Amino acid sequence: MDYKKKKKVQVGGKIQEIKIQRDLFGRMLGISMDFNVDISKILSYPITSVPLSMCHLDDAICKTDKSALMKCLEKEVQHEQPHHIDVIIIDGFFLLHTMKNVPKTFGNISKKLLQMATQFQASRINVIFDQYFTPSIKDYEHSQRLESAQLEYSITGPEQIRPSDFAKELINLNFKEALVNFFISHWATDEVMPFIGNKTIYINFRKCHSFTVDNSNKVVSRIDEELSCPAHEEADTKIVYHACNINFPAEIVIRSADTDIAAIMLGNMHHLKSDTVVWMLTGTGNNLRLSF
Repeated sequence: MDYKKKKKVQVGGKIQEIKIQRDLFGRMLGISMDFNVDISKILSYPITSVPLSMCHLDDAICKTDKSALMKCLEKEVQHEQPHHIDVIIIDGFFLLHTMKNVPKTFGNISKKLLQMATQFQASRINVIFDQYFTPSIKDYEHSQRLESAQLEYSITGPEQIRPSDFAKELINLNFKEALVNFFISHWATDEVMPFIGNKTIYINFRKCHSFTVDNSNKVVSRIDEELSCPAHEEADTKIVYHACNINFPAEIVIRSADTDIAAIMLGNMHHLKSDTVVWMLTGTGNNLRLSF
């Protein structure tokens, strides 16, 4: 008989209920005798529906803590602080999630984000955002983070009031797209001229837009086709692309919590211009650290 009982196991901090076949080995022995199969050969392979090297018992994908690689690399490298910063490249949605006391209107959110970006002492600031394709290899990750393309969202102007639960709305991909499109249009207005000053600001979403202030104190917006990389979905590969396309020797700081960028950057160091140095500014609050 096929006896089954249920057992509860804890996977990733969650209680999962699984079924265990008590007579599994008996059945395997019977099959091996009936079909002259070497049972030791069978047991050399995983007997779960999915190899446990790839998935947990509930079929959730096994993952290594992404910060593990970063910690190993930091132990191997001795470095000094950069003497100055020429270029800062920022993960836009990461910066947005670190915003405290989110203003009530979208116009003030836009100004505050730009102010947060321009507080870094660099003459060139690149703010990079994810874009979203459907279907995408990232659909599973989005579902795990409860992100989805929910209700359509439209931002009509800077005086529009944001949703009351701003953080919750950031799992709506349509809202995030509307928000970045608003930043692009708002940063092209003279209203944000004091924040840009003598810096050059880039914002990369579907295309790469640059913002500068001319001699008449007017904001000038252009599209930089060379930096647009429209085929890239995630900010981490866009960030590395931007770093590798800095066409002058520079000290570059990448600001993000995504340690995938470190691995991708290491694989693309040969694309950097000579005498260019890249730093990673990771973590938040008391865990903020700068790594070479």
